[in-house]
Amino acid sequence: MYLSAKALKGKSTRFQGCISGYVTDKSTGKGIVGAKIEYLPPSGWTVSIPCSEPPDSAAYIAVGLEPVTYTVTARAKGYKPKSHQVKVIGSDIVTQNFLLEKISSP
Repeated sequence: MYLSAKALKGKSTRFQGCISGYVTDKSTGKGIVGAKIEYLPPSGWTVSIPCSEPPDSAAYIAVGLEPVTYTVTARAKGYKPKSHQVKVIGSDIVTQNFLLEKISSP
C-alpha cells in the first residue's frame, strides 16, 4: 500500500514520526516515477520504500519512525543517488525532498 504525503499532511502516528517528500529531476523539476527511498536507522537495518504512483508521482512517506536521526537515500534508475541526514523529533512529519542528477553518458 502506498500513502502520499498529501494524504497524511498534518497527521502522524502517536509518539512516532514520519519522513515525507518528493523525488524530482534536478534539471527539469519533474517528479521521478519509479524512484525508491531507503532509510537507515541507527540500528543498521535498511528499509526501502517505493515512491507513489500517479497522481502523486515521486511522493513518499515513511511512517511509524522512532525519534532518532536517519540516513535517507533516494535512488532512481539513470540517476545518481542522494543521501541526507534527517532527524525525527517526537510525532512530527519531517519533510525531506530530493533533487537527483542524471548520470552522464561518457
